Amino acid sequence: MLPSSREHYMEAAVMTASREKLHLMLVEGALRLAERALDQRRAGREDDAFTAILRAREMLNELICGIKHEGADELARRVAAIYVFIFRKLVDAGYPRQERPLEEAIRVLQIERETWRQVCGLDLSAAPASPPAASPPLHSPDLAGLPEGGFWLEA
Repeated sequence: MLPSSREHYMEAAVMTASREKLHLMLVEGALRLAERALDQRRAGREDDAFTAILRAREMLNELICGIKHEGADELARRVAAIYVFIFRKLVDAGYPRQERPLEEAIRVLQIERETWRQVCGLDLSAAPASPPAASPPLHSPDLAGLPEGGFWLEA
């Protein structure tokens, strides 16, 4: 099967993005999946909601693992605590009919998205309020060229 033009675009976007932009892309993906899970749950499609929650948790796991913990870096600890909080809310949301943890995770992810948009220098007035509904491909592009551990935060 030939890759779609969206897959080509996503691969090029990932391969040419800065570390900050890659981080933003993960935050946006996790937010999009958490919002999808909430929509699916409200529509009574529990299996689809759970699948979206699992994928959002995978993205949060990447964010957590990508934080560089060298020395006694307070910023790294605080950022890790935020992502662990979101991850725990997504775990709690895995139980059927639990909307509140998803809503809490979404609120924090929205703040993170806006923060990382500012870090990346994106024009927030021109940005859409919500990312497009299409999800990223299920496979990950080859990120072999990145340093060990993916990307990280440095103070």
